[in-house]
Amino acid sequence: MNRISTYMHGILDYTTAALLFALPYLFGWGPTVTWIFMGAAVLLLGLSLLTRYELSVMKLIPMVGHLTMDFLLGAALLIAAWVIAGEEMSATLAMMGIGLMEIGVALMTERESSYRSLTA
Repeated sequence: MNRISTYMHGILDYTTAALLFALPYLFGWGPTVTWIFMGAAVLLLGLSLLTRYELSVMKLIPMVGHLTMDFLLGAALLIAAWVIAGEEMSATLAMMGIGLMEIGVALMTERESSYRSLTA
């Protein structure tokens, strides 16, 4: 199976965080959905800024820990989609799609960064 590099994973992280921030405002979703998306965006952005990979600011969290959190975030979004299923269909579908993507990307990403200066 092809693996996603940690560099590409970083790009996906920041893109997904931006999407999570923007979607509630673009679609005019209610406050419950907005809070779920904002919480997920802040978690993902913070995690990305602190992970030991190429695109982080402070390399504190091991990549395996980051991937575990990505998987759990994806699962949480799937559960949230199920809980709010009756509210807004577009929000439910977005949560399901992003949740499944988070889980898939977590499973397919390399476990260690190939960026040499991370150990220096």
